[in-house]
Amino acid sequence: MLSPGAVAVAARADQRGRKNAYTRGLLLPEIASIQQQATLLLPSPPFRPEDTAIVNCHGKEIRVRLTKLVENTGSFAQFQFAPLGEVDKPGKRRTAATPQDFDDIWEIL
Repeated sequence: MLSPGAVAVAARADQRGRKNAYTRGLLLPEIASIQQQATLLLPSPPFRPEDTAIVNCHGKEIRVRLTKLVENTGSFAQFQFAPLGEVDKPGKRRTAATPQDFDDIWEIL
């Protein structure tokens, strides 16, 4: 089932050392009433279950593991996913996370 609150994202396969092109996708939020977790709707050919992908949502890049294939039409596939953390940008110094760093994540979800 598709969620009414879908968010447009860009996604690419996470192959270390290679910069693959982004493809378009949708982040579908959780639907609690039918106990459906948040899912990603992505083009089918480059993405498969257990792949790692980089998802760009509002300029924030997050590495995810595609954990379960929910549905596949041949053109698009819907995956459950597990976030693996934010992608490190070259030259960007990491600092300890503060509670304010997570305030905007609720708007995305």
